[in-house]
Amino acid sequence: MKTDFGHIVIGAGISGLGSAHFSARRGIQTLVLEQSARVGGCLNSCRFPGAGDFWAEAGSHSCFNSYGILLEILHELDLLDHLVEKQRLSYSLYRDGNRRSVFSALHPLELAIALPRLPFTRKQGRSVAEYYSTVLGRRNYRDLFAPAFSAVICQPAGDFPVIRSSAVRPFSITSRSLASASNTGFSWQ
Repeated sequence: MKTDFGHIVIGAGISGLGSAHFSARRGIQTLVLEQSARVGGCLNSCRFPGAGDFWAEAGSHSCFNSYGILLEILHELDLLDHLVEKQRLSYSLYRDGNRRSVFSALHPLELAIALPRLPFTRKQGRSVAEYYSTVLGRRNYRDLFAPAFSAVICQPAGDFPVIRSSAVRPFSITSRSLASASNTGFSWQ
């Protein structure tokens, strides 16, 4: 086994793969170390046996416009066709063992009272919970928006600072596309 590498990357998540790609592209002998049996880090596409062609991205990642470097890499490797275009689908809630309409968790009167605060409420210095509880109502945040925000980042979102983002999410990145991208240019351990 070769032991002389100019660049050693620990972790084959999205950042590690990007780093390895650019060093290998420059001709630097690169080694990627990954403890898991698969690449992708938090990106993890799961298929469900017996459910037809149903799959889910367990990492809830989308390819924002800010992932320009990732798109550049996929373009260079001629892998853009592995991206799955994000479909516009309706949302539903899963509560108490049942699938329900999003509106079942909405408190309309509270929303009507809180929503006029939206243009006058500053985001600066506020957490996600503070801001959205103010502009949507505390129960609306608790029952509907907090679980949705937490699902997107795969952890409780309430204490995160509010960040204004208008990024478009045109594609979902799947671990399947990262596995294809990882088959070129560097060694694996």
